[in-house]
Amino acid sequence: MELKTAFSLHSYLCSEHVAALRDRVAEMREPPLGLDVVPDIIWRCFSMRFSPRRRRRNCRRLYEKALPALREGMKRHIEDTNVLVDFPSVRVCKFALIEIDEILDFGRKAIERLDAKASQQWTQLLDDCLAAAGGLDGRKAPVVKQLARQHSAKPYVYDKVPRRTSVSLIRLTRE
Repeated sequence: MELKTAFSLHSYLCSEHVAALRDRVAEMREPPLGLDVVPDIIWRCFSMRFSPRRRRRNCRRLYEKALPALREGMKRHIEDTNVLVDFPSVRVCKFALIEIDEILDFGRKAIERLDAKASQQWTQLLDDCLAAAGGLDGRKAPVVKQLARQHSAKPYVYDKVPRRTSVSLIRLTRE
C-alpha cells in the first residue's frame, strides 16, 4: 500500500513538471509539435501493472532506469542551455531536479528494503526446505514444519485422464 501511494505521489509530481515543460515549449513554438504523443517503445518499456509480484520490477524500472535517464536529460539541458537566453526552461528543469532527486532517494531506499525482504524470505524458505529434507545429504533428522506456499494458494493436482478443450471439440465436430 505504501509503495502504491508513493508511485501515485511520484507520478503526480512528474505530471506537474511535465505540464510546466509543455507550457514552456508551447510558449516557444506554435504548434507544440506532437508533445501529446508518447513513443511506442517508451510506452512498452515503462507501462506498468501493479501487483505484489511485480513491485520489485516496477521499482527497478522506475527508480533505476526511467528517472535517472530523465535526470540526466534535464542536467544535460541545463548545461547546454545559455541561461541568459532561456532562463525560464532552466528554472523549470532546476525545480524538477530537486523533486526528482527526492524521488530517486526514496526509490533507492525502497529497492534496498524490497531486496532485503525478498532475500531474507528466500533464505528462510531454503533453510526450511533443507531442514524438512534432513539436510542436503539427508543425514539429519527431518524437521517437520508446515511450509507456506509461495506462489499458489492450493496445491496442483495432476489429472491423469486426458481431456480435450472445448475449442478442440468444436473443431472436431466441424470436420
